[in-house]
Amino acid sequence: MNQLANNNQKAFHYCSVASLLGIVSEGKFRLGNILFMNDYLEVAWFKNVCRSVLDSNYDKIVRSTHSVPSHSTFAPGMSLGSASSSVSAIHSEFHKRLEVYLSRQSFDHIYCGCFSLHEDDLSQWRGYADDGKGVAICFDLNVVRSANSNALSLRVDEVSYDEQQAKELAKRVILDRADRVTDVQSSLVQSTLTFADLRHRAPEFKNPKFAGEREVRLIAEEGLTGDVAKDLWMGDPTHGQDLPSEVAFYERRGRLIPYVTVVIPVAAIQGVWLGPRFGDQLDESALRYFLSKQGVEVRNRIHRSAASYR
Repeated sequence: MNQLANNNQKAFHYCSVASLLGIVSEGKFRLGNILFMNDYLEVAWFKNVCRSVLDSNYDKIVRSTHSVPSHSTFAPGMSLGSASSSVSAIHSEFHKRLEVYLSRQSFDHIYCGCFSLHEDDLSQWRGYADDGKGVAICFDLNVVRSANSNALSLRVDEVSYDEQQAKELAKRVILDRADRVTDVQSSLVQSTLTFADLRHRAPEFKNPKFAGEREVRLIAEEGLTGDVAKDLWMGDPTHGQDLPSEVAFYERRGRLIPYVTVVIPVAAIQGVWLGPRFGDQLDESALRYFLSKQGVEVRNRIHRSAASYR
């Protein structure tokens, strides 16, 4: 959840040698759609936390001490008590609509590149780097962001695995938006904006069971689409339709994976760690020669894993 300091945005991408060749040769990196990550409950975990917070704060939302706006117009004969009941009904509608949004499973245009703060971690080698035969590329993500500033709106976030932190954030966002509800129209808009706020923060949180990964994410995000966008923009099709970049697709284990591409300048590559099962000295020499030909500085930037794994 915490954005890394601008002068400390170095993180490691564990991958196969084939992926290294593609990234360095093409100078490009894929950001995969967040709903197609290895964690099949990606985003859903945070949405469930938000739903729990929403339900536990029902009374604060619906029976709040919201004052009736001075500019409100009441029907003849309507008492202040009935007006207050009307306000409660409006907040109840806000709660109901937000609950529907959080319960939906729908396609979303949030794309992530996954990195770790671990520079030599056995679980990362085994899980993401060809069972230890691959590499870990050290990137300066600040350089990557700068190189793509004209094409994509990118942000770098360190993932939080703290469920209590997730709950506190969700509560703050939900109650703040609920306080802005004054009539039927604002109930519609604020429930949609609440979902937009929570959606924006969703990639920053993961199930505590993944805490050992110490993940850092490079995130590209597009505006709301589909039914939620129609709700927010009252059906105007010109809003929420532009993608952060041209979305492409590749196949992985029988699934079609949507992704967007970011530019990786040579200057962003700060070093390469070789996995515990990478190969012998001859393989390392070939890798050094390849990186040098691509303009990557290799002196003192190639390291072998200290993990004993075979």
